[in-house]
Formats: sequence, C-alpha cells, structure tokens
Amino acid sequence: MAQIAKVFSLVFVLGVSLLPFGNNLLPKNHPAPARSFAVAPSLINHQIRLDGLTPDAWSAIQAAEDAAQAKAAAEAAAAALAAEQARAAAEAKAAAAAAAPRGGAAQPPAAARPSAGYVQDLIRQAFAPQGPVAVEWGLRVAACESGYNPNAFNPGGPSGVFQFMPGTFGGTPYGSQNIFDAVANVNAAAWYYQRYGGGAWACK
Repeated sequence: MAQIAKVFSLVFVLGVSLLPFGNNLLPKNHPAPARSFAVAPSLINHQIRLDGLTPDAWSAIQAAEDAAQAKAAAEAAAAALAAEQARAAAEAKAAAAAAAPRGGAAQPPAAARPSAGYVQDLIRQAFAPQGPVAVEWGLRVAACESGYNPNAFNPGGPSGVFQFMPGTFGGTPYGSQNIFDAVANVNAAAWYYQRYGGGAWACK
C-alpha cells in the first residue's frame, strides 16, 4: 500500500511538471529592460561624407557657384547698360547731324548787326582783366577776322566776331549760347585767350 502511494505521488508530480502552464512554459509578457548606448568620443564630431566630399566642401562649392552666377549677372547688366548708352549716343548724334544745316555751322541771324563801336567796347571790357596787351590783341584779331561783325559767317564753319569753329566755341563756358551773339562770342574769345593763348587764330 505504501509503495502504491509513492508511485502515485511520483506520477502526479511528473504530470504537473509537464502541464502547459508549467513555470518553464509560461509566456513572457514582461517588457525587456531598456538598453542604453554610449557614443564613442571619436564619432561625436564626425562629419558624414557625401560622394567623397564633406559638408564644408559642398558649402564652398555652392558659394563659388553663387558668386559666379552673381558675377555673370552683373557683367550682363553692365553690358546691357553700355549698349543702351551707345545706342542713345548714336541716336543723339544722328539727330544732331540731321538737324544741323549744311556746312556744319549755324546760319547767321537775319537781324541787323551791332555797330563796330559796340563790339569794340565789348572786347575792351572782356579782355581788360588780362591787361592792355590782351585788349590790343582782341581788337586787332576781331578786326581782322570779322571786321567787328557778330553776324560774320564762313561756309566752312567759322562764325561770329572771332570766327570760332562751332566745336571750339562749344568747348568754352559760353558754348551753349548762340555763336552769333556778340557778347557770348567775345567773352568766349577772352576766356580762350587767357587759357590757351592766341595761337588758334589765323589773324594775329
């Protein structure tokens, strides 16, 4: 009887250990503990390479490309501005040539000429600051060039009391005025004489 009881107990224990709800077969529902990872110091400042270039290299390439594009845009703008200025200058020159009378000089006015005495007084007044020699020179040259006639005109271009060429007269401070105006012509001659001397005139 005792032996039967021992066998029964052994079978019971063995059966319980084989059941599906045994300790070794129970499902593990507990989450795995979190793991912490340490970054190696050598990787902290590591720069990722793209196609063999570092981000700094890519930034340098992009900056160079931006600079080249900006330079090209500036050069294109400058070329366009220069072309526009050249076009405007050509149009202005063509308009001036079309408006200019034949011979390249303005025509004398139809009004009566001032008296010789009036012109001589203008010359004395304009040349006086340069001394009596300059005054004498002005009176002599004006008499030779035009006979003190502000309306004197040469088809080749020389005009006025001192027979200025239009380009020469235009380079004086009085160039924007009428070359046949006695006051402007005489004052331009005095200015030119003081600045360059009398070598530009044929009459001495």
